[in-house]
Amino acid sequence: MELNECIYRNMAKHDYIAIFDMDEMIVPVKDMTWPDLIRRAEKLDNPKNPSDYIVNRHSFVMEEKEENVYDLGPTNEAIPDYLFMLRHTFRTGFRDSYANVKSFFNSKTIMSVHNHHARTCYKDGKEFKGCTAFTTNPNTTSMMFHFRHNRHIVDGNCSANNPDRCEFHDRTLWKHYQNLKEAVKIVVNMFY
Repeated sequence: MELNECIYRNMAKHDYIAIFDMDEMIVPVKDMTWPDLIRRAEKLDNPKNPSDYIVNRHSFVMEEKEENVYDLGPTNEAIPDYLFMLRHTFRTGFRDSYANVKSFFNSKTIMSVHNHHARTCYKDGKEFKGCTAFTTNPNTTSMMFHFRHNRHIVDGNCSANNPDRCEFHDRTLWKHYQNLKEAVKIVVNMFY
């Protein structure tokens, strides 16, 4: 109920609304911002004006080894502990399940949502179930990064029990390193 209340409060203010947990983030693959990601998805979308753009989950296991040196700049520098999402770069592959997704909800078409996808939508001014969604391509559009402790061993891969079995070494977030470092420093200085 609280998710739908949030949607109703904000749907007149925004074209798209995303709901996700503190250990999740939707990450543009080729773009730098969410608006750019949405523009890319809108150009690709089939069907037109979908209820939501679905983004598939990729899990980063927190017990997995960390990278603590940013080596893409002019000099190598330590990645601060508080940027833990940038330190965890080993992940599983995509697991095909409708429950393993998050969405950008189209505020012009949705009526009610589940935390993963739209439940009921508007079409021609009437409510209907079976909303029409568009799943983004994780190679060209976006991925949902889920940073979590090893609660589930999926296919025996990428877990604390199998540290060398991660399927991907993924530094996608590193393109945001300099901006994140500076933005977090500003916020930290406001409180300390």
